[in-house]
Amino acid sequence: MPRPFVIAFVARSGSTAIKFDLGQHPQIDMRAEAMGGVRLPQWPGPREQSDDNRLGWLAHHFRPREQAPGFKFQSMQFDDLPRLASAVKGHGACVFRLVRRDRLRQIVAFVRDGVLRPINGGKASIGPDAPPEVRAFAEQPIHIERAAFERAAKAMKGMHARLDAFLDGFDEVTELAYEDYLADRLPVLNRITAKVGVEPFAEAPPSVLSKVTPNDLRLAVANYDEVAAMARELGLRA
Repeated sequence: MPRPFVIAFVARSGSTAIKFDLGQHPQIDMRAEAMGGVRLPQWPGPREQSDDNRLGWLAHHFRPREQAPGFKFQSMQFDDLPRLASAVKGHGACVFRLVRRDRLRQIVAFVRDGVLRPINGGKASIGPDAPPEVRAFAEQPIHIERAAFERAAKAMKGMHARLDAFLDGFDEVTELAYEDYLADRLPVLNRITAKVGVEPFAEAPPSVLSKVTPNDLRLAVANYDEVAAMARELGLRA
């Protein structure tokens, strides 16, 4: 029987792209951030977001079946993290940590996300049906003020610390790097399939999303040199 799994991450780590990839595997039932929406997805129980209801949804989603049930999770989406860790372990689930090694790029992507959402219907990703002006955003540089950069860096630091605290409750956590995924998606996806006990992907599934931030950060940030200096002040690689 395939094992259930959780992909834990901090914002702007590429989790949505991986979610869509895994969703194309016939033996995987992959969900988005079920514990972070306005209401829990459909299940035979109350759907309001509370820790009790979230654990009810988890038990329903993780019930034994032929597909490997998974979802992606940010640590601020549950109040009592030790309680969640205990429940996840009780279901025998695999736990993955999706990381982004380049913290500067992650902070820039976080700031750009705040600019994108108002023009993208509140969405943080650019899908195939997005209008031209949204798709064009990926190549448009933005100016990042010091205050916005420092707020984003502080928020990211807090999210990483909270995720660390959650994952400290597990004996085994498999780390996946977004940079490795961008370089070659298939091996990263098949590290997941091997752990959860389903057939590997024969080839990488079709990519669904467009990148929000271009590869060259100078194309993403109009005042790149200024932002790079701020990053160095905070001890980030630039």
